[in-house]
Amino acid sequence: MKTHGTTAFSPVHAEQGAAQYRVGVPVVKGSPIVINELMASNTKSLADPQGHYEDWLELHNLSDTTVNLTGMYLTDKIDNLKKWAFPADTTIPAHGYLLVWLDEDGKAEVGLHANFKLSRNGETVMLVDTDTRGNQVLDTVAFEKQEKDVALGRWPNGSGKLKQVQTTPGKENVLK
Repeated sequence: MKTHGTTAFSPVHAEQGAAQYRVGVPVVKGSPIVINELMASNTKSLADPQGHYEDWLELHNLSDTTVNLTGMYLTDKIDNLKKWAFPADTTIPAHGYLLVWLDEDGKAEVGLHANFKLSRNGETVMLVDTDTRGNQVLDTVAFEKQEKDVALGRWPNGSGKLKQVQTTPGKENVLK
């Protein structure tokens, strides 16, 4: 279970300062789709179809069948799980990969472009299931401050923790 921070004062306006605790986001076990690789500070590594160097993430289908992402969401806000919806008929083939540009360029005609960017200072990004399945969080990754042009990916590919990897969108992750 991934966590997000919050601060509470008890009693209100307590002179001793704040008590901190973590609020967990329940993640569905066994999701066939995972957030597999990302880059939050892309300055020269990979250009989008419009020729710009933007944040991106890669999804990976771990299953033996094509998965339709229609109605699923990506978000970087725990209080807005439906921040960006995948367009109709977006699919990932069995054991395949899908690249999503996180660049606020939703009007672009080529490529998938979400309506948010990642913070190079670190944050959390989540893959959220459809409305009909209750908007359960299917996967979440949290990362700390990022160096320019350094990809983070699951190692081993598709299942492990985030580590610095070679930039390999659309392919299996390889350690640096």
